[in-house]
Amino acid sequence: MEKFDQNKEISLQQLLISIKLALLFFSVIAFSQHYFKNKEILDLLSNGSKTIFIFVLIIIVIYGVVFFSNKVDPDKQLGLFKYGELAFFVVLSFLTVFYTGAFASNFKPLFLCVILLATIGHGLTIGMVIAGILSLGLLSMDLIMVPNQTVNLYFEYDLVLSSIFLLVTFTVGYYAKLENDHIEELRDLANEDALTGLFNHRYFYANLYQEIDEAKKNGVSVSLFFLDIDDFKIYNDLYGHTVGDRALKKMAKIIMDFAGTEFVACRYGGEEFAILLYNTEEKQAMESANKLCSIIEQAVFDGQEYLPGQNLTVSVGVSEYPNKAKDANDLVSQADQALYRAKFFRKNRVESYASILDNLKNSLSEEDETIITTLRTLISVINSRDKHTYEHVERVAEYASWMAEELNLPKHLKQTLVYGAYMHDIGKINTPKEVLLKSEKLTEEEWKELQQHPIQGVEIIEHVDVIKDVQPLILQHHEYYNGKGYPYGLAGNQIAYTSRILSVVDAFDAMTSLRPYQRKRSVEEACEELIRCRGTQFDPNVVDVFIGIVIKKFNIELNVINSGLSDSNG
Repeated sequence: MEKFDQNKEISLQQLLISIKLALLFFSVIAFSQHYFKNKEILDLLSNGSKTIFIFVLIIIVIYGVVFFSNKVDPDKQLGLFKYGELAFFVVLSFLTVFYTGAFASNFKPLFLCVILLATIGHGLTIGMVIAGILSLGLLSMDLIMVPNQTVNLYFEYDLVLSSIFLLVTFTVGYYAKLENDHIEELRDLANEDALTGLFNHRYFYANLYQEIDEAKKNGVSVSLFFLDIDDFKIYNDLYGHTVGDRALKKMAKIIMDFAGTEFVACRYGGEEFAILLYNTEEKQAMESANKLCSIIEQAVFDGQEYLPGQNLTVSVGVSEYPNKAKDANDLVSQADQALYRAKFFRKNRVESYASILDNLKNSLSEEDETIITTLRTLISVINSRDKHTYEHVERVAEYASWMAEELNLPKHLKQTLVYGAYMHDIGKINTPKEVLLKSEKLTEEEWKELQQHPIQGVEIIEHVDVIKDVQPLILQHHEYYNGKGYPYGLAGNQIAYTSRILSVVDAFDAMTSLRPYQRKRSVEEACEELIRCRGTQFDPNVVDVFIGIVIKKFNIELNVINSGLSDSNG
């Protein structure tokens, strides 16, 4: 619609320019006829100073109007200029009629150009005012200047002409108003989600870019919520789409009431919603998001008692521009990642976007910040190659930081572990996409090619001195505790301790993420698999520590995990 508005504005300005030029042209014709009538060339040369002055003046005015109409952006014109220009044309048309015969002038229809200019350019109200002023001036000349007559024919004729002026003004103005109202209705339909009445996906992005631009100019923040209804697929499967649609409408009403006129609420798609909060920093946004979650949790939906949590709830991801996101697309990406975290961490919660690299940077010296810059460069390479790999390493880095905190690792080991988590799959940039994203079982040749990515990863960073300590993690994160891993078949303590930690958290995220070649497992299922491979693929002590963290972070049923640990220890 923005492009449509621009094209419409351009066409409108071109029409107004045509009317202005026509008005000025007819004024020149009128003055020319008046001053050249019944005059010889010699008379014009001897008395021509006045004629030449007026003619040149009108030409200058024409040039000035055309110049300003083309050069000045209508959105940037001052109101005084717009109304001043209109006043000029009113005066010019009136003087033209006055000096070319006044009540007897043949150029009275020139007023129609001014009326059209006012009505099209300024609307029905201004058009009617201008039409009234010109009609009043016309009738005043008839009453004041016409010689005394029993019947004033000029007044009668001009009364009809004035009525025509008003009728034309009303017709053109009212038609333009109807058209604008219709366009606004179409605009609302184009921007509105038919089911919920919220703004739709298209409007969300149009408004997002606009608000980011405004925030950049005004030096303020913009926060973004992404909300996703928890277990909505189960709800739809239980009750059908008709009941599901009713739930979406009710959810949208709650969100709309919460957003009010201060925030912009949209249906992003399916059961996902978005709220834009202009001039709102992340702390305020988090408070608002938690409040909204609480309101939704307290609302009653049909059949909610049969859901896993016996309630219809939402998970929310939050991010902020410019303190975290650098532009509109980055803001969407970060809020989406935060939403993924909220859904992953047992739902019905609010999560803000957090980057392990950003958190580490705050605790580093200026010299160490070179490492962060290097990592960001390499991560951008991963992201350009495979967005899923980029998101995977971000999560693995977070799990690695949990382990480092739990194990109370020294600062340098913690940093090495987290850096290694970011870099562990860097070698995959040399692996063909068709191999990485293949949904069928890999051939023997493809499997051998994939097994080269740890070696290729070390080769990529071997000349980057600032992160040389992460090379063992990259090289060994697919080695098995029992010696049956790759690329070198290392076993037990031959594998670096940090590599053994990375192996566990990497496998956990791989199992709990959607991959082309395998289904996404639940947290419980992933933990059961870690326990099953405890002592074979993974260091048993590392598995025990990580399972303990998962129990606390994800609030998993203890009997599911503890029984597995007991069996393994037995």
